Amino acid sequence: MGWKHRIKTAILKPGYRAMRAVSPSLADSLRGRIYDVAARMRGDSAAFFVRTEPWERTEPALLTDLTETTRVDAGTGIQRVVNNIFRELAAARDDVLAVRNQDGRLITSGKYLARVSGEPFGGTERQVDFVPGDRLLLLDSSWLTIETFRRIFRDAHEKGVPLYNVVYDLLPIQHPEWLNNDFYENSFTQWQDEALKYGRGILCISRTTADAVADYFAARGIRRDSPLELHYFHMGAKLPKVQEGEAREEMRRFALGATTFLMVGTVEVRKGHAMACRALKRLLSEREARLLIIGRNGWQNDEFKNLLAEDAALREHVLWV
Repeated sequence: MGWKHRIKTAILKPGYRAMRAVSPSLADSLRGRIYDVAARMRGDSAAFFVRTEPWERTEPALLTDLTETTRVDAGTGIQRVVNNIFRELAAARDDVLAVRNQDGRLITSGKYLARVSGEPFGGTERQVDFVPGDRLLLLDSSWLTIETFRRIFRDAHEKGVPLYNVVYDLLPIQHPEWLNNDFYENSFTQWQDEALKYGRGILCISRTTADAVADYFAARGIRRDSPLELHYFHMGAKLPKVQEGEAREEMRRFALGATTFLMVGTVEVRKGHAMACRALKRLLSEREARLLIIGRNGWQNDEFKNLLAEDAALREHVLWV
């Protein structure tokens, strides 16, 4: 056990729990600051504080938050959606501006634009102050920066800047047991509460998520100055054409053998892979069927792995690539 791990388990975690029993908001704020300082000391991808310069901006813009994807783009899940939506927005409109949070202030995200374009980043960003006609789209998963981002929420509200929050799901609130991370859960909850209180509208990626947000908003009893706009949209796909024979032969043979159900995405407990396997097993008593799973191994997958390991008959009908 290294000294860093000993400090974390013997000092930081017990100290956080003790402080949180007295003041949850203070504990979360302090914890976030510690992570911030540690990132800057490491000098790794998490440390992305840069020099800024003033900007006398006059034209209004659709300010699009890319805070988390600027910090690190894992190329999965929400990052794929963020990248695709931003690319399509920028192609369709002339007023789209990439921004991110730096210590409670919006700045440009030239670092993000440089990465997606393959160009070198100059190292200096511009400060983004609200001007009449601006709109702020919270597209990214920037929840862990809520302690500083709440200043941006309230500044937008005070200056009459419409704020729209994109909600992918409410799973950290609905199923906190899947996270095993109370800091993430608390930050996520505070973010959603701020957006529901100060935002003009909520944009959800499915009707299911919109229903969940409506139920949460009603249960939370959040007071607003005006009615909340709640919308949802369907996510699309732009897939390359695949020529005959390009599909991996292993998957091709498997899928041609019978009616095949497909699950794509990181394998983790919240995706329901174990449930799908149990459903498949019941279906096999009536007809031939198969389950093709494409996705990297995530976390808390013991139930799913045990099902496959202990049931040879089921294993013959499941292919996990």
